[in-house]
Amino acid sequence: MAVFQRYDFIFRFSKDFHLQKKALDIIHNYSNEVIATKRKELDENVKQKESVDDLGRKEKMVFLDMILNKAIDGHIFSQEAIRGEVDTFMFAGHDTTATAISFILLCIANHNEVQDKIIEEQERLFGCEKNPKVTFAHLQEMQFLENVIKEGLRLYTPVPLYGRQIDKNVEFEGMLIPKGVNVVIFNHGVHMNPEFYPNPEKFDPNRFESMEDKHPFAFIPFSAGPRVCIGKRCPRKYKNTIK
Repeated sequence: MAVFQRYDFIFRFSKDFHLQKKALDIIHNYSNEVIATKRKELDENVKQKESVDDLGRKEKMVFLDMILNKAIDGHIFSQEAIRGEVDTFMFAGHDTTATAISFILLCIANHNEVQDKIIEEQERLFGCEKNPKVTFAHLQEMQFLENVIKEGLRLYTPVPLYGRQIDKNVEFEGMLIPKGVNVVIFNHGVHMNPEFYPNPEKFDPNRFESMEDKHPFAFIPFSAGPRVCIGKRCPRKYKNTIK
């Protein structure tokens, strides 16, 4: 990153700033349209007391519904705050998922024996059917493919580090990390630690056959704890369906 890009008061006079602003305007306008449409639907549903599907069952709320309902119930959320959440799960999720799938496919392409085992597992589940109806139960049985995805995420973590703020004093290896300090977790470094993964640069899905002897935080591509990525489960199941 160039020095002038690090400081907003300088960056705003550059050509790149205007290109960035133009791109962000496109994203924000789309997010605002989504929010406006959903807010209108919720207003209509409030008048109708509740929303039901064609079978008369109460429809489940999506994440945006929950945020807007909180606003309706008196909780204050600014348009910018709501839009920030929408941007996160609409765009950040798509980018990281696309990156992960690209690297996972690259790993599969470079290992013929892995391709063969994936095909064998799929044929065991679906036979020779070309366009099978894939259910959640099927995804649960794709254990080898799940291990391939995990190994791809370990080697090529889409988000290799993330930040956290310490909410209480923590003692770590004889050092005191005081409350309020911002720390960076380098999860890619954890994934390449030979203590957890022998020969860590090797692509080996079989290493995920048993994780009982591993540290509970040895595999954290989506972070962990109460601030874990909201898309932890969805993207992994989505990747299973890409063929």
